[in-house]
Amino acid sequence: MLLKDKTVIVTGGNSGIGEAIVLAAAAAGANIVIDYVAHPEETSSLIARVKAAGGKAVGLEVDVSSVGGLQALVEKAVEAFGGLDVLGSPAGPGRLNAHRVVSDLHYRQSAR
Repeated sequence: MLLKDKTVIVTGGNSGIGEAIVLAAAAAGANIVIDYVAHPEETSSLIARVKAAGGKAVGLEVDVSSVGGLQALVEKAVEAFGGLDVLGSPAGPGRLNAHRVVSDLHYRQSAR
């Protein structure tokens, strides 16, 4: 299982394609971080489904259309699971900034 014990962020993970990615990654043993800007109850329900299936997931209310929002999501992954392995960004606005956040994270880690 390639994703077993890996930490995965899925922007837009509480509905549509993002939700399908969350469920597939969780089934493969990944730790999941989900963002939302609306409908926290849907995110809570999805997290409960992941946990009921034996997975781990956390949610964060954050706007991924900004670099700061994506950085907060990465920080949540580090806080909850100790790091980040995969950033899946099917949510439209998040795709625009994902490369900036990953580049910055990589730079900060390599500068240590």
